[in-house]
Amino acid sequence: MFTIRLCIFVASIAFATALSANISPSTKPQLHQFAGPIIRNVEVNPIFFGSLASLPRRNCSSFMRPCGSIGRAYSLPAGTCSDPVTSLDDRKDIKPLLYKLVKDGVITPDFNFNSVYAFHVAPGINVTSDFGDKSCKSMSGYHSYVNITDLNVPNVPFLIYTVIPDPACMVEPPFSYSDLLQIAASHELAEAVTDPLLSLAIEIMLVKGAKGVAQATQVAAWVDVDTLKLKVNGEIADFCEGQADLAPVPKTVGGDGKEYSITKFWSQKKNACVVA
Repeated sequence: MFTIRLCIFVASIAFATALSANISPSTKPQLHQFAGPIIRNVEVNPIFFGSLASLPRRNCSSFMRPCGSIGRAYSLPAGTCSDPVTSLDDRKDIKPLLYKLVKDGVITPDFNFNSVYAFHVAPGINVTSDFGDKSCKSMSGYHSYVNITDLNVPNVPFLIYTVIPDPACMVEPPFSYSDLLQIAASHELAEAVTDPLLSLAIEIMLVKGAKGVAQATQVAAWVDVDTLKLKVNGEIADFCEGQADLAPVPKTVGGDGKEYSITKFWSQKKNACVVA
């Protein structure tokens, strides 16, 4: 049985806007659109995991505020925070938690496969990704999926999510806490929308090797060819990491008139990293 003591705040926000990501290609991307799904009219559902008192919710909710309307917002009573969680493992903790939230009807993925759940983690909680990367060491965010086929959600066999660990450990000039939070969130959301099932494609390749290529290309979407060969991280935001124009931190004006630190992503049409 999966049990964990925590406090969670969930807000559902409808978005129909393009995203971006920050950092630059040392070699020209060999991006290809394979046969996997993409999310065309994304609805972003932030989940704030951990003590509400310690979460920088103002930063998260401000960044996630859309050009459109807020769908719903509610709190989840889930035990107490007197016994705080200090670490999360994606496969042991995050995936089972998200699965349980769907099963219990707490979160309800859009029937048109438009939902992305942005899992923001409170300070003091270390995260291990589904492929073993550690927050504050080898990753600042990732996106993945949960197989919910057996829950019979109409048209939604997979729940798509991003994980954004607290970025405080990585703050250094010229970046502020808010910069890093917004950069990581926009980077992962852009890739979750354009390549939602890459983790599944990589799992297939790890198990089947070269014999799994045909199957992997049926679930991968916009990704560099070498990524499916397990040679490089090559989604649309990865190729724009490390751009020289990051100082000062570039700002983008949102639909609410405020400035945000949004990452760039690779545009096949413009053959360059862009913000859209």
